[in-house]
Amino acid sequence: MTFLFSSLLLALSGCRSEESLKAYNSEPQATITSHSEGAEIQEGYTITLVGQVSDANHLNPDLLVTWSTGNGDLCTDIVPTETGETSC
Repeated sequence: MTFLFSSLLLALSGCRSEESLKAYNSEPQATITSHSEGAEIQEGYTITLVGQVSDANHLNPDLLVTWSTGNGDLCTDIVPTETGETSC
């Protein structure tokens, strides 16, 4: 009985930990590759914006991209390619 109690006590004490598990989710990265900052775009013309996205914790096709300006969303729920390219 003493051996069984000692083994059980040892097993239970081995499961205790003062440290908790921590999960880290890094911020996704996004870069516009088709136009540089300050590029002039004429009003009334349709243009295609191209960008590159990545996330250290997720595959590129698992991401959802939203293109937006200060005036609101332009394109929503865009799935990037395997290489992380996205366009709007």
